[in-house]
Amino acid sequence: MSTKAKVMLVFAFVTIVYFLVGSDAEPVEVEVESE
Repeated sequence: MSTKAKVMLVFAFVTIVYFLVGSDAEPVEVEVESE
């Protein structure tokens, strides 16, 4: 799997989780990167 594909997968996963956690939250302090 290419790096770009992995990044897109992670981004999609984070986006889905973000919407599930709370639609009221503002995408300002979203700094979910590789630890």
